[in-house]
Amino acid sequence: MKNHLTLAMALLCSTMLFGQGHITANRWTVKKIGLSFGQDRDMLQGMTTEYFMQGVRDKLAYNFSEMPLEPQYVQSMNCENPHLRLSLTLLPPKLRNTELRLSLLGVFNRIDAVQLASPGLNPGDPGYQAANFSLSSNEIGLEAELMKRFPIGKRFNLYLGAGTNLGYTSGNSLCVVAQNLEVMGDNSVGFRDDVTNEAPIGNLDNFSSCLNYGSGFSQRIYGIAGFSFLIAQRLELGFNYRHGWGYRAIKGSEIKGTQLRSSGLSLSWVMR
Repeated sequence: MKNHLTLAMALLCSTMLFGQGHITANRWTVKKIGLSFGQDRDMLQGMTTEYFMQGVRDKLAYNFSEMPLEPQYVQSMNCENPHLRLSLTLLPPKLRNTELRLSLLGVFNRIDAVQLASPGLNPGDPGYQAANFSLSSNEIGLEAELMKRFPIGKRFNLYLGAGTNLGYTSGNSLCVVAQNLEVMGDNSVGFRDDVTNEAPIGNLDNFSSCLNYGSGFSQRIYGIAGFSFLIAQRLELGFNYRHGWGYRAIKGSEIKGTQLRSSGLSLSWVMR
């Protein structure tokens, strides 16, 4: 998957530079500078407790890797990714109504979380068991998008295009919170109803720990659609929606595929 996406990014960049014959660098025109903010849903494919524990850099007394992810235990799965973009829009020569957007991308306090709990019970009920895994991270990346503009009148534009980005994730941490789980002889932890091979040696009551997590890279390729309109002579307001696929490679963990759904508002200053 990584090789395929890297090749796709290279092809996209090649198209940007050479898609319509020879382009002279000094004929490029700066069209806009802008700021965009919004929300991503960069969902990990196969978000398991084993995956969460692979990237942990601290030593942990208990093993949560084999906790069950059967549907009856899963209460929720979340992927919250607020983002911020600083963008520069260029007009390539000889490409009518075409824009190249180059952006510095920041994703701050990304949360990938799984909540597990006893089926049919609520907090406070006798025998209630629960475990929460919450992986937080920050990402800084570079992004390139090739957009086709469809003007409607003098103030309104529709956009269609494709893009790719590559980001570095750091400052990662995994927080594990557990309540009333059983501990086995090998220090593995699980739900009482799921443990059948050996007798438990104890109970894990009100456990909470936040652990250092490995850094790594993320890459995505996606399609993009949007619109914009001038709200003043040089001030442009826009909306963009991105949908695509990628991967996340964290040190110590297996490479996981991701599915991206992203929406955001943009505010740009149009150059004359």
